[in-house]
Amino acid sequence: MEGRSVKSHRVARARLIALAVTAAGAVLTACAPVQAGAAAIVGDHRITSAELDKAVRGFETAVTKAKIPPQGLQIADPNSYPRSVLLNMVQVDLFEQIARRHKVSVTEGEVDAYVQSQGGPAAIEQKALAFGVPPSQTRSFLRGMLLNQKLNQAFGGGADEAAAQRAAARLGEEAGKIDLKINPRYGHFDPQQGFVAVQRFTKPTDAQQAQGQGAPGQEMPPPGQ
Repeated sequence: MEGRSVKSHRVARARLIALAVTAAGAVLTACAPVQAGAAAIVGDHRITSAELDKAVRGFETAVTKAKIPPQGLQIADPNSYPRSVLLNMVQVDLFEQIARRHKVSVTEGEVDAYVQSQGGPAAIEQKALAFGVPPSQTRSFLRGMLLNQKLNQAFGGGADEAAAQRAAARLGEEAGKIDLKINPRYGHFDPQQGFVAVQRFTKPTDAQQAQGQGAPGQEMPPPGQ
């Protein structure tokens, strides 16, 4: 059990490093121009404001139905559901586009296997919901997580921390090749804090920043655990 715990910690740490480097390497700015009606543009994919609004409504409805208290949500920005949901959508797009470029894929069977390993659809939806993922996007979120793992392996990631950092750095380089713009109404991204509020949005508290809530999904069970 102890060996497995250490492995889980290393995998989770590698995923956090990958996320931070990916976000830092991509072009996430509060002033970058975006098309009208777009929440974000990730390479060749446009996330519309309407799509984001629908996802946020689904998230809010599911959270209310599940009776999850605010303190039970491990999301990027507890003060803004849209920013948290959008960050997950952007992450998935980044991983999918990098994976296509390197001919890395995840099958529906692999997603199904992971869902079953975590107790089935209802259980995994509940876990994903806590990290800002509405039920309608659970499978795409899991696919992105599995692609992240495969990309890290393809880039030389391993059990030791040095290998994990090298893989994360490579992933960050690949993410930096993707033109990515965020609508300024949602703020800008800081790899240590997540989305940082600008203008009319509330700034995350020091306690939230200290807890590292800028990395959604960091406690989701890694594949194979």
